[in-house]
Formats: sequence, structure tokens, C-alpha cells
Amino acid sequence: MDANLDPKTVFKFCPRCGSGDFVPKREDQFICNSCFFQYYLNAAASVAGIIVDSHGRILLTKRGKDPAKGKLDLPGGFVDFGETAEDALKREVMEEINLQITNTSYFCSIPNIYTYAGFNYHTLDLFYTCQAVNMAQLKIRDEISGYVFRKSEEISLDEIGLQSVKRGLHIYFGTDANIDMK
Repeated sequence: MDANLDPKTVFKFCPRCGSGDFVPKREDQFICNSCFFQYYLNAAASVAGIIVDSHGRILLTKRGKDPAKGKLDLPGGFVDFGETAEDALKREVMEEINLQITNTSYFCSIPNIYTYAGFNYHTLDLFYTCQAVNMAQLKIRDEISGYVFRKSEEISLDEIGLQSVKRGLHIYFGTDANIDMK
């Protein structure tokens, strides 16, 4: 992890009193030595859908924006405040590729570090298997530049942009390889 993007080097001032005496106490906690406010870093929840077509191929999207612009990904995104993970997955899949999904079933979770706009966000990526109601409705929309359907043996890890997605697909294919998450 790039130290310049780490919260311990980015967070400099207390959000309560503005003091510059706001210091990391441990990896996930800051304390202000002026007003004693404590701030905890928590993982952001994110979702990804493993959608398989009638030919046994997985639907992969092509990222239209950084991080990992141009690389393959699974459809999904961040969970909004007050939203369930399942509802977030349905919303994100609709926003990205215009598909209504059903039969969402929790598969696994993987911690990740998502670098965006000069900052490392710790995430907990929740993977789901699901089905598309009507694959004919598939259309590129928000933040996606393309999509492909691939059988497991046709997927190269070098084409996948995010480490957690690489690991999630390994687990899905039953080859839980030890992938470096750094």
C-alpha cells in the first residue's frame, strides 16, 4: 500500500476541534490529543455480482474509470447508507448494465484496499451469485466501457483489475489460490 495514500498520512486535523494534534493510535483509530475525540476507520461495504448466462459463461464488465480503468471486473459497487447489500447489488447492476437480477445468494466476502482520488479506502467486498431476469436487456450504462462473457478457463487474472475480484473468482471456481492482496 502506498504510504502517501494511507489515511495515517492524509488525516492531519481533528474533525471536531481542528487541532493538528490528531494522531493515529493504532491502524484503524485516530485520537485528538487536544479534545480527546476518537475517530475509527471502518471498512466501506461493496458488492459484486457473479452472473452466469445460459451457456455457463460469467458476465464481466470493462471498467470505464479508475481505479483499474480498462480492466475486467464484476458488476457491482458501493453500498449506500441505509441500503441492504442485496438492494445495493440490484441497484448497481441496473445502473451499470441495465439488468434486473434475481435469486441473489451471498457467496463470500473479501477485504480489499480500493485506491480512489489519492486515498486508500479499506473495503469489505461482498460477492453474490445471481441471475439476470432478461439478458436481452443488457446495455452499457454508468461507469462501464464494455462487457464480455467468459467461461472460467477463458478468464486470465491479468485482465482483472481488482485484487478482491481476482480472489473472489478463484474461490468461485474452486481454486482458492493465495493471491497477493497488496
